[in-house]
Amino acid sequence: MFLLGLRDIHLVAHPAKRPFLCQTWLAGWFGTLQELLSRWEDYREAGDWPRLMSRHDGPLLPSAQRQALIQLWARHLWWSVADVQAAAEAEGLTLSAHAITQIGQNSGLLVARRVLRERFPLSAETLRPTDDWLVT
Repeated sequence: MFLLGLRDIHLVAHPAKRPFLCQTWLAGWFGTLQELLSRWEDYREAGDWPRLMSRHDGPLLPSAQRQALIQLWARHLWWSVADVQAAAEAEGLTLSAHAITQIGQNSGLLVARRVLRERFPLSAETLRPTDDWLVT
């Protein structure tokens, strides 16, 4: 909120649409990303207070790309993060392993994957219940 307040400083002689302090300066001075400042301004403008006040930055990836990554991983639940990263790279989407893990956690896919792996041996060829897990 402090950074957004600094962005509201305008000079009298300049147009109102041009703040005195630019996003890149503030990002550099306060050790954050310019993209986050832009996002926070969008949240404030839209009145999206829950997102603005959240302590989580959220992904810097558009929703459509996040959804495509989740669908890719959901079709191949046995893949590791490195496998998903390589497949995403082949489709032109460069992401870090941490970003992929975060997307999996935020979507709930990693929880579902963990539960399935407890009960089924997952591979490209098989999806069978494990011996110690009975269906009742």
